[in-house]
This record gives sequence, structure tokens and C-alpha cells, in this order.
Amino acid sequence: MKSLVLGLIFIVLTFNFGYSQINNPVTSSKNENNVYLKISAEEELNKKSRVYYSSNWESGNIVKKDSSIMTNLSFRYDAKNDRFEMWSFVNPESINFITMNGKFFIYSEYMYKKTYKRKGYFQIIINGYAKLLLRRSTKTVPGKAGAYGYKSRQAVIETYYLKIGNKPAVRFDIKKKDIAKLFPKKTKEVTNFVITKHINLKRDYDMIKLVNFYNSLFEKS
Repeated sequence: MKSLVLGLIFIVLTFNFGYSQINNPVTSSKNENNVYLKISAEEELNKKSRVYYSSNWESGNIVKKDSSIMTNLSFRYDAKNDRFEMWSFVNPESINFITMNGKFFIYSEYMYKKTYKRKGYFQIIINGYAKLLLRRSTKTVPGKAGAYGYKSRQAVIETYYLKIGNKPAVRFDIKKKDIAKLFPKKTKEVTNFVITKHINLKRDYDMIKLVNFYNSLFEKS
């Protein structure tokens, strides 16, 4: 009798789990070939919830039911959750912009240490003739002394840049007396706006106000 009760409990739990998996995939694209299960953020971050057939990324392609092909991809198979994980390299020179989680990114030339030009990815904060951009990079932070010595860590730092037209982006790191360097056109109007509106050039929301104002000057002209 006891084994029968346990068996019934097991069947009920199995049914409930299976039902939730069917009714919670919930997200599907207009293309019926693509159906995505909802996976919690905790599970995505928890490597213990995955068991890979091979930990190495293997190159491959996807042939869809409409005969279209996605190439130059890499996969690894998560046997525990019966799913493929995929990633691919993006040729930055071939893109206009990238969207990710509601954010827009561009690949742009920028001034490094005021004299050298480099290229990198930026998140677009304000788009227009003048673009307010946010660049993320890493910095090694020394750790505290401990039993195993000083253990450092990698921290993500955020830096604001301004890109005007097709010119390289430059760091949004100025004082009021240096406005002409960052805004070579409409300098008088920008300076007056900063003073009358009490703009703090170190605050991100004031940067947004200033760049929006600057763009409005060109919309009127």
C-alpha cells in the first residue's frame, strides 16, 4: 500500500512538471520553427545545472526548415537540459548597429589617450548628429591581503563618449572652460545652456540634457 501511494505521488509530480514545461515555454517567434523555453536567470548563472557532452565549442551550421542556412556558428550540447548553446563571432566592420535586450550598440572609431585612434563597441545613449555613447571596459582591481596573498579581480568600468557626425568619439570629460573643445560648433549656445540650466558635466543625466539640446540646435537650422 505504501509503495502504491508513493507511486501515485510520483506520477502527479511528473505530470505537473511536464504540464508546466509545456505551458511555460510561452515565448515563440513568428517563425514557428523557433520555440524557446523560459529559463530562469538563476539557472543560466548556475553552471551546476548543466552537463555538457563536450565542454569545447564545436563549429557548425544551422539549416532551418525554410532551407535558409546560418553559418560560422559554434555549439556545445547541454545533455542534462537537452539543449544546444550557440555563439558566433560578429564582423564589426559589417554592421550598422546591434540590438541586445532593448539596448543599441555601434562599432566606432574613438580617441584613446587623446592622441591614438582605436575602434570598439559603444552603447548608444543618445542618437543624432551628436551621439552620447557609453563604453564598457575592464580594469584589474587589486585584492585585499589574505591567506593566499593578494587576489585581484576584474571590474567593469563605464566611460561616456561624444561622437559628432562621422568623427571619432572622444571622452565626455571636460570642464565648462573646455566646452569649445567638445562642441566646436554652436559653442556660444552650448555655454549659455550649461550656465543657465546649471548643467553638471559629470552627471550622466545632465550629459543627456546637453546632448539633446545640442542636437536640437541643428534640427532648427
